[in-house]
Amino acid sequence: MNIFLTGDINIGKSTVIDKVIKKTKYNKKDIKGFKTRALLKKEKVIGFYLDPINYKKVDISKRIIGKEVNGRWIGITKNFEKYGLNLVKDIINSKEKLVVLDELGFFENKAVKFQDSIHRLLSSNKLILGVIKPVQIPFMDSIRERKDVEVFAVSKYNRGYLPEKIYKRIK
Repeated sequence: MNIFLTGDINIGKSTVIDKVIKKTKYNKKDIKGFKTRALLKKEKVIGFYLDPINYKKVDISKRIIGKEVNGRWIGITKNFEKYGLNLVKDIINSKEKLVVLDELGFFENKAVKFQDSIHRLLSSNKLILGVIKPVQIPFMDSIRERKDVEVFAVSKYNRGYLPEKIYKRIK
């Protein structure tokens, strides 16, 4: 089962996932995946990086997936195609049944091998709890259009009861 959340920035998507996981039988060691974190310099966001869950953390420069260039955010394709791809392959081959993908978005736009590996992961028998950006681009659309994917839009009105609703779907 593949469940993704979408919604505005800071609406509570990651919090909903954390609350769903707390309701399950899974311990932290039973989970694989990643969270996307902001890279800060003097309290200013200068990039984003993959923070793996139960996987080797290499030098952060190899995990940076997005940075600002001339006022625009761009993806770091080579880091997706190397570190990100190896991370997803490890998840696919692992015994863990719960996977967190927080989050997928436009930084992956040119990382075709990484995108393919995500689709292989979604076709596995693992439970996926993820976040996808609410943007209309081919990679995001390809996830939303899958028959084995459910997408929940998080809002300030439903974020309080959404963890319970999702938990009931997965238990």
